[in-house]
Amino acid sequence: MVEDVAPNFDPGYAIFRDNTNGKFENYEVGGIINDGIVSLRNGQEMKLKEVVPDTLYLGALYFTIEAKGKFEIETDRFKTERDNKSDDFQIYKFQYIFHKDKPLFKIKALDENLEIKSVWLAICEY
Repeated sequence: MVEDVAPNFDPGYAIFRDNTNGKFENYEVGGIINDGIVSLRNGQEMKLKEVVPDTLYLGALYFTIEAKGKFEIETDRFKTERDNKSDDFQIYKFQYIFHKDKPLFKIKALDENLEIKSVWLAICEY
């Protein structure tokens, strides 16, 4: 994935930015939202709604997730798993560049107790 690493985030190129702040309004949530935290059970998903109408010639997706539990992150470029067994939320950061694609971002629970406290996400067009 090294060849897909995006440049450092520059807000001047952002065409979409979202910080969930406990509301998760830009996401389709398959679980429940209670007190600003998404709870997903095994197999349930949280997916970014269609916020960019067209395929981007050259773009980048940047995101930071604060979560605990085991989950899979899926984008149009990769899938990866993370497992936070701690009682505390942990922060996970990712960024990647894409060409002639429409940004996809989805989180899937891989155990019965995934909790997501926040997601910061930005889509840039270069």
